[in-house]
Amino acid sequence: MHPLLAKWIPPQERGTISAVVYAGQQLGTVVGLLLTGLIINKLGWEAVFYIEGCIGFVWTFFWLLLVFDSPDTHPRISKAEKKYIRTSIANDASPTKKVASVPWKDIFTSLPFYAILIANIGHNWGFLILLTELPIYMKNILGFDIKSNSMATAFPYFLTWLASIAVSPLADLCKQKEWLSTVWIRKIFTLIGHMGPAVCLTAVAFAGCDLTLILVMLTLSVSLQAGIYAGWFINHIDIASNFAGTLFGLTNGLSIIPSWIGPLVVGFITKGNQTIEAWQIVFLLAAVVLGFDAVFFLIFASGDEQPWNKEATKQTKKEDTRESMKCFDAGTTDTKSEAQKTAQKDLKCPSTS
Repeated sequence: MHPLLAKWIPPQERGTISAVVYAGQQLGTVVGLLLTGLIINKLGWEAVFYIEGCIGFVWTFFWLLLVFDSPDTHPRISKAEKKYIRTSIANDASPTKKVASVPWKDIFTSLPFYAILIANIGHNWGFLILLTELPIYMKNILGFDIKSNSMATAFPYFLTWLASIAVSPLADLCKQKEWLSTVWIRKIFTLIGHMGPAVCLTAVAFAGCDLTLILVMLTLSVSLQAGIYAGWFINHIDIASNFAGTLFGLTNGLSIIPSWIGPLVVGFITKGNQTIEAWQIVFLLAAVVLGFDAVFFLIFASGDEQPWNKEATKQTKKEDTRESMKCFDAGTTDTKSEAQKTAQKDLKCPSTS
């Protein structure tokens, strides 16, 4: 998605539109959790995979029909909209451009890249702990049944969906009015999306059996994660729009590690020990991870285009210029050849017959 956003979305609108696009993940979580609970109650757990798999096929059809790589390749976009997008984006994302070689060494020696990577890893730890383990906590500690569990787990993600759509226009407004620089917009919203949940999970850890406080804090811990969509989540495009897809692939791929380590750690802590004290450790550990990566991002993040991205842009422009000159030379040569052939034909005596 990042390469598409880099080509389609003007810089001053990236916060809002990126949030709307990626907020679909939260809305999908809401629908999935509610639908799963209902399907299991009515048809059994096997039906979940068949029904939701078919929904995936329907989505794929619309994706192939409606989505295109860039404004230049879209058959139904208006000329005015295409012109607006192309003039708003500093680095022209024309599909005729050759893709510059990826500067791997520069990427892996870039602190702003590691700031995004650490933030992504920390977020995935907190997000996946809540997504995969929260239903277990609600069942074993809070005593919720499957139906109540699915509804209670889905509600925070519904609020996250609303919040992510609401906060991102604020981030874009700060950028358009020049109230804050890009880097501080990214840092502030990352702090909201990480330190907020860290504080809430700490409160849950010490809430004991106060059901109301636990549910409120868990809801806030999930909802406040919406801040990331105007924070580190789109920072890849800020620092290297030419390689936004590559950077996102790297950070998102490496950050998947918590998706299998996290449940193992939770299982190790709570196996045969489904107690408030055991879950207290789980929540405090998640809070520490979220707090650490927020501080790391605050110190090392950048909102500026990196030198190695600028260099790639220069190289691409040079190659485009060379290609244009070749085409011009070829056209000139063809024109000369035609002129010479015509001149030679005129010099010949007319045939007598």
